[in-house]
Amino acid sequence: MSSLINDGLLDPQHKYIVMHYDRSSGRGGSDCVLIKKCHNVVQVAMANTYADLEIVVFDILNVKPAVRFCRVLPPPTLR
Repeated sequence: MSSLINDGLLDPQHKYIVMHYDRSSGRGGSDCVLIKKCHNVVQVAMANTYADLEIVVFDILNVKPAVRFCRVLPPPTLR
């Protein structure tokens, strides 16, 4: 995935919240998560310490207790 691919191409019916990590260089796509819009979610920013990883982190807030999801991929050079 790249910043040239907009969310509407991934979810043409607008049923999901689209969160992604766009790779700026290298081969292949990037990491993407689709979450049903019935969930109240907030994306969590990660520190630059993890800049070499592809990370999408978000909290689902409309459940008790709130749940944090982390989707992590190593850089393409390690796959």
